[in-house]
Amino acid sequence: MKSPRTSTTTVATPGHLKSPAPAGGPPTQGYGNGHGNGNGNGSGHGNLKGGADKPKFIRPRHQVPSPAPLQGAAAAPGAMVGAGAGSVPGGRYDSGQSYGAVSYAVGDPLPPLDDGGVVKLGIANMSHNDLVAFLNNHIACMTGNAFYPTPLPAAADFLAAVTAYTNAVTAAIAAETALRDANTVRNSQQAIIKRMMKGRAGYVQEASNGNRAAIVSSGLGLVSPKTPVTFLPAPWNLRVDLNGEAGLMKIRWNKVTYALTYDLQCSVNTMPRVWETLQSSSQTLALKTMEVGVAYVFRVCAVGSPGRSNWSPEVIRGAA
Repeated sequence: MKSPRTSTTTVATPGHLKSPAPAGGPPTQGYGNGHGNGNGNGSGHGNLKGGADKPKFIRPRHQVPSPAPLQGAAAAPGAMVGAGAGSVPGGRYDSGQSYGAVSYAVGDPLPPLDDGGVVKLGIANMSHNDLVAFLNNHIACMTGNAFYPTPLPAAADFLAAVTAYTNAVTAAIAAETALRDANTVRNSQQAIIKRMMKGRAGYVQEASNGNRAAIVSSGLGLVSPKTPVTFLPAPWNLRVDLNGEAGLMKIRWNKVTYALTYDLQCSVNTMPRVWETLQSSSQTLALKTMEVGVAYVFRVCAVGSPGRSNWSPEVIRGAA
C-alpha cells in the first residue's frame, strides 16, 4: 500500500532554499526566478531540480514592502505609511497605483507650480470707494476657487469685516454730503446777515449822530482815531548797481511807510556837490545813463503829508 503524498507550502524568499522533503524522500534543492508586478504581488517561474511533486520556490527580483493599512483619517500627502526602515512615502493611493510611488487621491488638487510669483497688494493709497470695490472683487475671485479651499482669515470672518467697512464708508459718504450741503446753507445765510449788518451799522451811525457813548450802547465798536503822521524817516538801504550796459545805473532803496513820493538826487563826486534831481515819484527804482568813467554820488529822501524826510546816507559809484 502506497503511502499518501504530502506537499509543503513555503513562503518565497530570495536565495537558495532547501525545501522539506516529502514523506519518504530526500530533501530537494530548488532555484526560482521571480517576476513581481507593480502591486508587489510576485509570481515566479522557476526551473526546479527534482520531481514533479516538489514545491516551487519563488525568488523575486526585488522586494517591495507593503504599506500598512490607513487608520482613522487618511494620511496627508508626503507622510510615511507603515513602519520600519523599508517604509515608503505615504499619502492616499488610487486603486491600482504601484506601491512606492506617491500620488494624490482622485479629486485632490495638485499644488500649483512655483514660478516665482509674488503677491502685490497695492491698497496703501486707495480711496475708500476703490478699496470697497477691490475687496468685493477679491471675495468674488476667491469664492469656489480650487486653489484656496480654506482661506485665511476664514471666509465668513473676512466677509463680515468687508461688510462692516462697506457700511461705514457708505455712512461716511452720506455724512460728508450732508456736511457739504449744511456748509452751503450756512455760507449763504452768512452773506445775507453781513449785508443786513452793514445796513444796521449805517443806521446806528446816523441815529447816534456820531456820539461815541451812543454808538457803544448799540453793541457796536468804535473806530480808533487815526494817529497823525508827524515824521517820515529817511529811506535806507540805498544801493547803486550797474545794469550791464555802458553807463546805465540801477538805483534802488527801501520803501518808507506813509511816503507819497521820493526825491532822488545825483551829483558828480566833487566838492561842493551840485545836486540834480533825477526822479520824484513813488517808485523805489530808477535807471539813469551816466558818463562812463565818472564817479557819481546819490542820495534820496521821502516826501509825504508831514513834509520831506532827511536825506539818506550818500552812496558813491563810478559809471562803467
